[in-house]
Formats: sequence, C-alpha cells, structure tokens
Amino acid sequence: MANKTEIVSTVNVETGEYGEFIVSKEVTSQNFIKVFMADFLLALGILNSKSVKVVCYILENVKYSDNTFLGTKKQIAKGCGVSEKTVYSVLAKLQQVDFMKRKSNGVYLINPKFVIKGNENKRKMIINYYKNETSADLNEDTDTE
Repeated sequence: MANKTEIVSTVNVETGEYGEFIVSKEVTSQNFIKVFMADFLLALGILNSKSVKVVCYILENVKYSDNTFLGTKKQIAKGCGVSEKTVYSVLAKLQQVDFMKRKSNGVYLINPKFVIKGNENKRKMIINYYKNETSADLNEDTDTE
C-alpha cells in the first residue's frame, strides 16, 4: 500500500479567500484494473478494428465481481456495430487461446490471468474458480465419451 500526496488549491466563492490543502490518498491494489494489452492482442491473433471493437465491448461489460461476461452474439454485434459473423470468429478465437470460456449460451467466464479487477486475494480466488470450472468441464467431457 502506498500513499499519494497532492496539493489542492481552492477559492471560497463567498469570501474570495484562497487556500491550499494537502490531500493524502491511500493507493491500494483494489483501485485499478489490470489488462496486459500486449498479451491480450497477441492472444487475439488479429489486430483489425472490428475485432478490437468486440474485445473492448467485452472488457467494458465484464462483471468484475466474478469475472463473467453476459451477452449473446446478437447483443454483442449490436453493441459493437459489427456483424454476428465477426463476433462469432472473435469469440471462437478468444476461447481457443483461453482468454475466456463459454459457460452457457450468452455466459462467459474471463480468464483472470488476462484481466482482473481487485486485490491479489480476489485474483487468486477467481483463478482457482476458473481452474475448477475448466476441470469440471474436462471431467464432464470425459464422462460422456
């Protein structure tokens, strides 16, 4: 944890009195969202603007409490102004590189190795959840064979 200190100037509009204040803010690991953009774009494998629109839409609409994204291909296409075909190919690519996994129709779990909001404890918890969900899916696939 670090403290950020800054000097803030203010003028009282009623009296015209000028004052300076020292403001100290506590900066913690909960005050940011980490996105490793180079890895992220490399994972996409394509850098065209339509693909980036889809990815940005997903990032803007992630439910960071549990790293889920809710949206059908049709909703995403409408929100991004791209075709459903583009959305389909981007989602397929993101799943292929383990950026996200499909839980059910319109429900995706974002891999916390790529994107997470919160502190280190939350990150570890969501990574474990992601691993368990992946393992459960693999076991279900094995059971049905």
